[in-house]
Amino acid sequence: MTRRRKAGTLYDPNDLLKKNKLHTDEAAFLLEVSPRTVERYLTEGKLNFIRTPGGQRRVLTDSIRKYI
Repeated sequence: MTRRRKAGTLYDPNDLLKKNKLHTDEAAFLLEVSPRTVERYLTEGKLNFIRTPGGQRRVLTDSIRKYI
Protein backbone atom coordinates (compact mmCIF):
# COMPACT_ATOMS: atom_id res chain seq x y z
CA MET A 1 0.00 0.00 0.00
CA THR A 2 1.28 3.47 -0.83
CA ARG A 3 0.13 6.85 0.37
CA ARG A 4 0.56 10.33 -0.98
CA ARG A 5 2.83 12.77 0.73
CA LYS A 6 1.89 16.43 1.02
CA ALA A 7 3.86 17.30 -2.10
CA GLY A 8 2.36 14.40 -4.06
CA THR A 9 5.22 11.94 -3.47
CA LEU A 10 4.15 8.38 -2.74
CA TYR A 11 5.23 6.49 0.38
CA ASP A 12 6.10 2.83 0.10
CA PRO A 13 6.62 1.21 3.52
CA ASN A 14 9.16 -1.26 2.13
CA ASP A 15 11.26 1.57 0.68
CA LEU A 16 11.04 3.59 3.89
CA LEU A 17 12.29 0.66 5.97
CA LYS A 18 15.37 0.37 3.73
CA LYS A 19 16.46 3.91 4.64
CA ASN A 20 18.69 4.59 7.66
CA LYS A 21 17.10 7.94 8.56
CA LEU A 22 13.53 9.18 8.12
CA HIS A 23 11.76 12.52 8.18
CA THR A 24 9.19 12.84 10.94
CA ASP A 25 6.30 12.56 8.47
CA GLU A 26 7.75 9.33 7.06
CA ALA A 27 8.14 7.91 10.56
CA ALA A 28 4.58 9.00 11.37
CA PHE A 29 3.32 7.10 8.34
CA LEU A 30 5.05 3.89 9.45
CA LEU A 31 3.86 4.24 13.04
CA GLU A 32 0.36 5.34 12.01
CA VAL A 33 0.48 8.44 14.21
CA SER A 34 0.69 12.17 13.50
CA PRO A 35 4.04 13.89 12.82
CA ARG A 36 3.55 15.85 16.06
CA THR A 37 3.33 12.58 17.99
CA VAL A 38 6.64 11.47 16.43
CA GLU A 39 8.21 14.77 17.54
CA ARG A 40 6.93 14.10 21.07
CA TYR A 41 8.38 10.57 20.99
CA LEU A 42 11.74 12.06 19.98
CA THR A 43 11.63 14.56 22.84
CA GLU A 44 10.64 11.84 25.33
CA GLY A 45 13.44 9.56 24.13
CA LYS A 46 11.14 6.82 22.83
CA LEU A 47 12.74 7.10 19.37
CA ASN A 48 16.37 7.76 18.52
CA PHE A 49 17.39 10.54 16.15
CA ILE A 50 20.31 12.45 14.76
CA ARG A 51 20.51 16.14 13.94
CA THR A 52 21.30 17.42 10.47
CA PRO A 53 23.80 20.28 10.06
CA GLY A 54 20.75 22.56 9.83
CA GLY A 55 19.47 21.37 13.21
CA GLN A 56 16.57 19.24 11.97
CA ARG A 57 15.93 15.86 13.53
CA ARG A 58 15.98 12.64 11.51
CA VAL A 59 14.49 9.51 13.03
CA LEU A 60 16.71 6.43 12.99
CA THR A 61 14.84 3.60 11.29
CA ASP A 62 16.18 0.99 13.72
CA SER A 63 14.41 2.73 16.60
CA ILE A 64 11.07 2.43 14.74
CA ARG A 65 11.35 -1.29 13.97
CA LYS A 66 10.56 -2.33 17.54
CA TYR A 67 7.17 -0.57 17.34
CA ILE A 68 5.97 -1.99 14.00
